[in-house]
Formats: sequence, structure tokens, C-alpha cells
Amino acid sequence: MQEALKPINTPDALFHDGNPTTGELGTIVSADWLNNLQLATRSAQEELISLIKDSGQTLDASRRDQLLQAVKQLAWGGNSKPTTLAGYGISDGATKAEVSVKADKASTLAGYGIQDGITVSMLPRRNLLADGGRFFDPFTPEGMVQARTLQITVPFATPMHNVLFSQSVGSVGRFIHDNGSFEGTGPKLAQPVVDLLNSMGRDQKRYGYEFYIAELRCAALTYSPVLIDGKNMAVAMAYGAGTEGPITFMNWLRCISGSIYYDYGQYRNGKPMENRRITPSDGWVHMAGVAEWGGGYSNSHVYAENNSIFQLALPSAVSGNHLGYVHKAPIAS
Repeated sequence: MQEALKPINTPDALFHDGNPTTGELGTIVSADWLNNLQLATRSAQEELISLIKDSGQTLDASRRDQLLQAVKQLAWGGNSKPTTLAGYGISDGATKAEVSVKADKASTLAGYGIQDGITVSMLPRRNLLADGGRFFDPFTPEGMVQARTLQITVPFATPMHNVLFSQSVGSVGRFIHDNGSFEGTGPKLAQPVVDLLNSMGRDQKRYGYEFYIAELRCAALTYSPVLIDGKNMAVAMAYGAGTEGPITFMNWLRCISGSIYYDYGQYRNGKPMENRRITPSDGWVHMAGVAEWGGGYSNSHVYAENNSIFQLALPSAVSGNHLGYVHKAPIAS
């Protein structure tokens, strides 16, 4: 198509009649401008005629709708408006049946074609509060592990290692979230748990991570006997952590009968104290100390006299030095 027609060559680009009275001349239309007008008109006509003929029509001077019909043919592909995508020459991307097969939500990332970036087994601290904060190992009832004496080889921050030399061990109570002893809707707490909470000075006794209290009955102990403060004692239990560097061992202990001795009890109830022996008159005490053996792991031990009975709650092994801190709830272990 030709470029747009240039305006008439007047100061305001408009035609004027002139005024004979004043002698003002009308607009002089030059042959050049008229030739350009003729070319522009023919160019526009030729464009429209091409569109009409391309739609399959023959020029008819009596009709006034040929351009309209040509546009309909171009847009619709015919004289009537299509009612389907196929009518516009567009194929369906997928049928309803095909879409319905793919409409269900996938239950895995793999269902969307996405590969896991990391699996649970790759998370090194996945068991820090495993099984709601129960102690030792989340894979056995009430968190206890059978006695074993194998060398520790697993890395730090996996379930705690422990060795048990007492005659028997069992639960004497569980802290229950929203318990009935402190205005909750759940069951009431066993008395050993209530005693522990009171000794902790814990403000929130109704809610929190659940944990068990273990009671160990020693009978005759023979593993690693030693004379401590004039008393014959032997290892009743031990737990440790496989890591290099300092480890702070912490736990809550209560002696029911006889006496026990915690070898890393450098701090008692958050304060430095040389006396690491615990007797029934002490009630619940928080014991803490730092070990750094440097051999790839460190163990802490509870020694006891024969036939002693004692209770253990919330044992933990924390990387670094945390003396003076009394934990009142399950912590990373």
C-alpha cells in the first residue's frame, strides 16, 4: 500500500474558498497533489479488491457488504461464526478423557517428576527430639536400648549410645502434654513426674514435649568395680556421644535406695560442686559435666552400690561447654 497522502500545501493544511470581496484567493490545488490523491485512492482500492477477491468473491458494484464478507471469511473461515475450536482450525490440546487421567494430585514429588533434593536419612540431626523427646532410642518401647558393650562408631547427634548393667529397667512415669495434673484435659501424671517438675522449678507444667522417667534396679553390680569415698561401687549404666571435642553431659537423677555416683557431675543444679554422690535425701538433682576424651567418643557413667535403685530423666549429650545450665525440658541429644 502507498504511503499516506500528503496534506494540501497551505499554512494550516486546510482548503480555503477565498474571498473575492477582499481579493483573497482560494486554495490552489496543484497537479502534483491531485496525482498523489489519485495514486493513494487507487492503492487503497487495490488493497480492498485483493481482500475481496481472495475471499472467493467477484466484484459487484451493486453490493455494499463484500468487504464485510471478506473479513468474516478471513476471521471465521466461512460466513458463520464457529462454535468450536476446530471451527477456527485449532486442534484440542487434550480431550476431556485425557485430562481426567492426569487430574489427580500426585502423592509424591516423583509423581510430579521431581527428584528429592535430600532424604530424611541424610539429615544428621533428625533424631534430636525423636519420639517426642523420649530418652535414648526412638525405635524401642519407651525409648530404652538393650545392654551392649560394643565400641561406639556412629556419629554424634544420632540416638544416644548407652550401656546398661542394672538388673532391670522400666518406666515409672511419663510427662504428658496437656496433662490433667495441671488443669489439662489429658491423664494425670505419675508422682515421680510431678516430683521432677517441682524440682525443676518449671513454670509450664501442663504443656511440653513428652518424656519418660526410667527406674533402674541394680542388684549385684560387677562391671568396672571401684572404691569411691570408701564405698564399693560399679557401673550401673553409661551413655555417650561419638564425636571429637568437648561434650557436656546432663541429666536428672534421683536415688531411691543405696547411693549412686555420676562421674561427670561437676555441676549440681547449675552450681559447681565436688560431691558427685547422690542419696535418697537429695531428691531429684540436675547433674552436668564436660568430657573430652579425644578418641572419637566420650562416655558418662552412673556408678551405684549393690542393690541400689535410682531414676533417670532427660539424659542429654550436647556438643561444647554448657556448664551452669539446668535444662527443664528435652533438649537436643
